[in-house]
Amino acid sequence: MLEHLGRPLEIQQRFRYCVANIRTAFAVSMRIRSKDAILTPAQCKMARAGLGIGIRELADQAQVSTNTVSRFEAGEELKGRTVAALQAALEAAGVIFIEENGEGPGVRLRRPSAE
Repeated sequence: MLEHLGRPLEIQQRFRYCVANIRTAFAVSMRIRSKDAILTPAQCKMARAGLGIGIRELADQAQVSTNTVSRFEAGEELKGRTVAALQAALEAAGVIFIEENGEGPGVRLRRPSAE
């Protein structure tokens, strides 16, 4: 079903498994106050590209609308809890967000666990 994304099916399956319990991830993310959320629109795009997922899939996992994801990635300011939900969904899928360190914010994918 997702083979057209050009990414190994294992990454997409891992994404689904990691965010299957999005309520837990969202509950954790609610502890992040809006000023503490570090996710930027560029990081969101980079994370989706790294995972090989589209806007629809991220929106489903974060329980927000596709328009919300599109607006955020276009640079529109969203409520802190919405940004936290996007961040939590991406972190649950294995994305590590790198804060500004002089060169700009970035993302990294966790190493696959040896299962």
